Amino acid sequence: MITVIKKDGAKEPYDEEKLRNSIIAAAKDAGFDEDRIRQVVNNITQKVTDRISGEEEVASHRLREIILRELDNIEAEIADAWRKYEAAK
Repeated sequence: MITVIKKDGAKEPYDEEKLRNSIIAAAKDAGFDEDRIRQVVNNITQKVTDRISGEEEVASHRLREIILRELDNIEAEIADAWRKYEAAK
């Protein structure tokens, strides 16, 4: 099982559902339809899983970088919505 190291140093198990929900929220904010959202979520989730497989721990900022890099390549509008949400927090 992969452990995610949060910004504050706390550790929690990698949760693919949490990743999926984050991408879905950004895609909805960007105005994508359900079919395209499903495609993007499946694509990004698979790429992230492939990139971190075999690792015991991964920093949350690294996960973010992987996700946003992939979103920039596939659907930049979703990456922009993600960044806008983070900036507003």
